[in-house]
Amino acid sequence: MNAQIDSGTPPKIKQVKVKQKPKEKNIVNTLTAATLEGVNAKVIEVEATFTKGLPGFAVVGLASSDIQESKERTKSALLTNDFVFPPLKITVNLSPSDIF
Repeated sequence: MNAQIDSGTPPKIKQVKVKQKPKEKNIVNTLTAATLEGVNAKVIEVEATFTKGLPGFAVVGLASSDIQESKERTKSALLTNDFVFPPLKITVNLSPSDIF
């Protein structure tokens, strides 16, 4: 039989360096606001993040079902003031989330 004998060493593999695109940083805008809770003022931090993705607008951080209503009111107020929504995914985070 004319079988070739394997020496047990693996074949040499040529390594190729892959260039990676630099990661784009997300833009996070933060502002401080206040709301009334009874007669006391409570500080709220509002963070807005603009990221690549399917264009959309989302408000997160509210524990109740009023999130949909607040989202629509915010969107309406921005459009009334001639705000042009960029073709990005916009996420607005409200903290602390226990405000109602």
